[in-house]
Amino acid sequence: MRSVLLVSPWAHRPGHYWINTSNLAAALAGCGLRVSVLTLFEPLGVVRLPPNVRHYVVLGPKCRLLRGLLGKTGCLNGLLQQAACLAFAARKGLLRGADLIHFTDASPLLATAFALCRRRAVMCTLLGPPEAGPGWARSVIGRTIKTILQRGAAAVVALTGRVGFVCETEEIRAQWAKLFREHVHVVPYAICTPQVKPDRWEARLRLGLSTSAPVFLLFGTQRPSKDYETVLQAAVRCSSEPILLFVGKYISGPMPGEIAKHVGCKHVRIVDEFVPEEQLPLYFAAADATILPYSGPYDKGSGVLLLACKWQVPVIATDTAYFRRFFQLYPVGHLYPSGDIERLATIMDLFADPAHATTFHSALTRAATAHSWQAALPRYLSLYELYLPAAHEATQTS
Repeated sequence: MRSVLLVSPWAHRPGHYWINTSNLAAALAGCGLRVSVLTLFEPLGVVRLPPNVRHYVVLGPKCRLLRGLLGKTGCLNGLLQQAACLAFAARKGLLRGADLIHFTDASPLLATAFALCRRRAVMCTLLGPPEAGPGWARSVIGRTIKTILQRGAAAVVALTGRVGFVCETEEIRAQWAKLFREHVHVVPYAICTPQVKPDRWEARLRLGLSTSAPVFLLFGTQRPSKDYETVLQAAVRCSSEPILLFVGKYISGPMPGEIAKHVGCKHVRIVDEFVPEEQLPLYFAAADATILPYSGPYDKGSGVLLLACKWQVPVIATDTAYFRRFFQLYPVGHLYPSGDIERLATIMDLFADPAHATTFHSALTRAATAHSWQAALPRYLSLYELYLPAAHEATQTS
């Protein structure tokens, strides 16, 4: 294998889309492959790619009309965004020059349809369970249409043998394997080697935070699936009077500031913005622990969990199947039952003693090492090689 094209239609959206794609591109280029990256718009955040990685943007700033039409989220727009990327790649000849095309964020249905038409080896990253989808797919007619499309995609995958899927957790793999069987593989979320983290007290002074009270970081986009009310009520019950540091852009659902006023939690700092990657060490350095609260089942991988491991910050997470399995392998903090305010408050009070956080440093280091790009890259390369022979055979017989 000589060349890979990474297609990221949603690199402009909040989340880990662009971080995952750009880090994968850098890792692949570092081992001698010719790598190209295709995004619909300019990615969210700073674009950092090695000089030997070609980056193509489908719709630049001058394409105002099309950017306005395709810039919205939603099922139809999502499919149009993916189609626009593929049309651009075909027009520029990018598809002919790539041995393998990896859709780092796209519909698996579109990826399989592309593989059927273009006779190329295709890899597709699965971002969530099969049940996740647009509103129309939850109606009776929508479910029927979705089932037909999924079965058609499964038939393409089985017949061609040149389409593979990757996901971050075993829970997600098990759900998709019912459809795509042995073609679904687990490659855990990977993180880069950390640079030097600022001193905790220096970080707090720069952020204007107390140097004596415990600080708990709630990092990431603010969405309805996150149970902030339990955290805020637990903070009120804590004897240590902790500071809750919310960092991330508000997307939807109840706003943490409004919940804080309602429950009477006064020690809250909210940074409602997309935080540049270079500022991440500052926020993690200031925290005694990171809290990952969810109101229901959570099966997807957590980039924030691994960022906390990277920066040696213990984690307090809701006791879901994914977090439970991770903590069994790497005891990096504490789990609490979903919605259990008293249990969470008890755990938070433990961090009033700074020495408590140090008990998790060994597990945090092991978790960060196991989820480094040095560990993930060989897995990606072996999967790419697994699907190339079928693609080469299809090309020779066409």
